[in-house]
Amino acid sequence: MVILKNSFYFLLSLIFFLNVAYAQEFNYGLSFGLGKTSGIFSEERYNNSSDSEINYNLMASLYLPSNSNFRVQTGLKYIKLGYNVDVDIRTIIGPSPINYTTTFSFLALPINVNYTLPFLSNVYFSGGLEAAYLMSASSKVLYNDNSSSNRDISDQYKDLNFFFAFGIGITVPFNDITLFIHPEYTRSIKALTESTSFGSASHLESILINVGFRF
Repeated sequence: MVILKNSFYFLLSLIFFLNVAYAQEFNYGLSFGLGKTSGIFSEERYNNSSDSEINYNLMASLYLPSNSNFRVQTGLKYIKLGYNVDVDIRTIIGPSPINYTTTFSFLALPINVNYTLPFLSNVYFSGGLEAAYLMSASSKVLYNDNSSSNRDISDQYKDLNFFFAFGIGITVPFNDITLFIHPEYTRSIKALTESTSFGSASHLESILINVGFRF
């Protein structure tokens, strides 16, 4: 895990170095995304009761120079997402539904490849990977007597996680900048946790819409 964390920081440093060395050739971008996230559980008792929670992200992008229809995009992304699940624990104490709301914060390093259609220059497809460092994870538990509790569950999840992402975008030139809208689907590649405790999702998947501009 130390090696993975060091690799994450190395990539951040590499982006900074490239930015300084080739600043005149890069394009930059800012975007905001809003969508919904669901938890995917390894335990069957959750499969029919997982509900999505609204999530959002903020991203500062760096577009590497390109002379073709392909363009590499990287940068830094702050991600806030979560899910909630109703759990029926009738096998333990009778029909007593419990609701868990779990919230995560990640700092991610995305590496995406955008392909612009040659016959439709304002439409592009995007796909890539995100290395996401877990900043925090918390859970709010609502009991059947309407009492609740909050706790930090960061230690139940891996520090460094990987997601794949793909989507399609539409660009609109406006003066010296390019506006874009970019629907996207993301999903964790490997299990985020080994825990099988109530409400612990092994994977996360999100559908969101990003809007922003590049210059």
